[in-house]
Amino acid sequence: MAIAVVALATLALGGCGSDSSGGDGGTSAVKRPSANPPNFHQTEYDLETTWEQEASDKREGSYLVSVWHDPAVPEFKMTIDSRPSDGTAPPLASAELARQQISRLPGYQEHSFAKVMTDGHQTIRWTYTLGNTNQFAYFFAECGVSISLHGPGPRGASAFAYFYDTVSSRVKPVCDE
Repeated sequence: MAIAVVALATLALGGCGSDSSGGDGGTSAVKRPSANPPNFHQTEYDLETTWEQEASDKREGSYLVSVWHDPAVPEFKMTIDSRPSDGTAPPLASAELARQQISRLPGYQEHSFAKVMTDGHQTIRWTYTLGNTNQFAYFFAECGVSISLHGPGPRGASAFAYFYDTVSSRVKPVCDE
């Protein structure tokens, strides 16, 4: 049991792709994380991950956009959009709008769209396949901050599902004390 917990923690905090010696297109080996993953402090939330940051709070319209990539497979990028919740649609409405737009794309196949509890806050978790990748999206609001986390993973690689579930549960909005 302890080995399984260590393996899951490794997947949650480290990269999900293969190292450079892999031979299966980037899904066989797990890159080992450092002992203490970096804590990224964004304007509206904090996040711990060993994925490498590419953009930090880049202003795009009313959103602040931050991007990280898997150190072993840089084309797999996790994006977090954040903005104040005042005057914006609730997470379910935002998720449904995104779902409506993306479901029109060729090759779209939905896997799940559900409300889930992650670390004390209600989250909309949406998973689907588009092209050759599985897509993971999470929408929630807490402490006056609306957050959308989304990213891809290769088809059939359950490590990415676990990684995104874990990361979404560890996003901590900055709350006024």
